[in-house]
Amino acid sequence: MSIFGSGKELERQAFVRKVAHFVNSARTELYASCEAILAARVGRPLAGEIADVIGTYVFRFGEIRPEQRANKNLMQLFEVERPRVLAGCEDTLKARATAALILLGATREVSLQTFRQHLVSLAAEGFAKVGEQAPDVRAELPQDGQFYFYEAGLLAGQE
Repeated sequence: MSIFGSGKELERQAFVRKVAHFVNSARTELYASCEAILAARVGRPLAGEIADVIGTYVFRFGEIRPEQRANKNLMQLFEVERPRVLAGCEDTLKARATAALILLGATREVSLQTFRQHLVSLAAEGFAKVGEQAPDVRAELPQDGQFYFYEAGLLAGQE
C-alpha cells in the first residue's frame, strides 16, 4: 500500500468528492426552486427558512437539524408546505435530486430501510422518481453501491 492509501481507498475518496459536489448542486437548485414557489405565499425571509428545512429533510433522508425542529412555527409551515412545494418542482430537478439521493445513499451507506422509506415518502409527495422513472446512475455507482439504484427501481407503486 502506498502512503496515499490503496487504489480502492483512492477510488472511494474520489467517488465521495464527486457525489458531494453533485449533491450540493442539487440541493442549491432545490433550495432556489422551493424558495421561489414559497415566496408569493409566505414572503422571502420565511420562504428561505422553509426551503432550507425542505433541503435538509430531502438530502438527510428525513432528518431535520435540532435548531430547525425547535422552531414549532417553522415546523408547522414545513409540514403544510412541503408536499405542495416538492410536487411543484420541475421534473428535471426531481430527477437530479433522486439521482443525488441514490448516490448519497451509496456514499453514506444508508440502511436500505431508511433509503426505501424516504424515497417512498418523497415519491408519494410527487417528488422522487422511482420505478421506471428512476434515473439510471449505475455508471456512477461503485459495484457495492449498485443496489441503491435497483432499490429505487423497485419502488414503483409503493408510494
